[in-house]
Amino acid sequence: MELSKLLREARLKKGLSAINLAKIAGLNRSHIYKYESGECVPNILIAVRLFKALDIRSKIWSL
Repeated sequence: MELSKLLREARLKKGLSAINLAKIAGLNRSHIYKYESGECVPNILIAVRLFKALDIRSKIWSL
């Protein structure tokens, strides 16, 4: 699964808006949209923050 799709699906499954996810992860809302659209890819530190905010653990290694 593509990272962008994984992030969006996990966010929606948790019932979070992009704004809420950005606040939880300490990021800018526009970055969430860019990551979910595939426009850009988060660096490893940002990805870890997103995964923690979304409680994504086991799927990391299948990317």
